[in-house]
Amino acid sequence: MNLLEVTYQIFLLRPYFTHAGKRLVKTPKIYFSDTGMASHLTGADDWPLLDKQGNAGPMVETWIASELLKLIPLWTIA
Repeated sequence: MNLLEVTYQIFLLRPYFTHAGKRLVKTPKIYFSDTGMASHLTGADDWPLLDKQGNAGPMVETWIASELLKLIPLWTIA
């Protein structure tokens, strides 16, 4: 896991809670940086197959998370 994170293949989204105890207990979510690689690893080459596998929602969530991660540096400039 550490190797994948260091090589930017995955990134961890750690939970945010105001209560520090909950923050330590909750586990981070793992997202692939590239949805194409994630689709390849699931064996899906088109959208209907991805939907049939039940991975369409998580794949969209992965895409949104990676796009938001790209926008974070732009928000800190303003």
